Amino acid sequence: MADLASNRFYKRFIQELPAVGALSASLLFSLVLFLYVTVPAARAASEKSVLHEKYRKTVSSSDGYNALKRSIEAKKAGLERNLQSVASDLVQPGNLPGLLQMLIAKANAADILFVKIEPEGESADEDFIRYPVTLEMTTTYHSLARFVASLENAPQMVHVDRLGITTREGTTIDAVIRVTCFISSENQ
Repeated sequence: MADLASNRFYKRFIQELPAVGALSASLLFSLVLFLYVTVPAARAASEKSVLHEKYRKTVSSSDGYNALKRSIEAKKAGLERNLQSVASDLVQPGNLPGLLQMLIAKANAADILFVKIEPEGESADEDFIRYPVTLEMTTTYHSLARFVASLENAPQMVHVDRLGITTREGTTIDAVIRVTCFISSENQ
């Protein structure tokens, strides 16, 4: 009798196994969908609701519109500064004036003012035109390092030929750098 009961239970278990598996899979899928789609969407909606309420209170206050306007203008000014810094990196010197403009922009970004800029004679071969320039400056080690690093990251091929440093008082140094910029002859 026990064999018969266990045999019936086994047959019924085998018959209902696909339905139980499908139900388990759908419950697991629903749980994953809830955790990874519904909960983050509800959080985002809640955060946006809080932000909306903050802006509503700001605009409805006596100086709210002016405060919001000042905030937008400050963000705009910051974005314009960032754009100007990115645009200065996009200078593509194809001649000596363009090269000097690029060097001055990179020096300004590193808080360096040149004491003297002395272009030397250009030379050319079939592939490149070489523009050597000697730069004299009074700066700090940190600013000089930022300037040289920015030259290494320039889209143009720039080679630092010579670098001379004389220490002054405190952290100030006098530096003389000779750089050569290689411009493709195809750009001419």
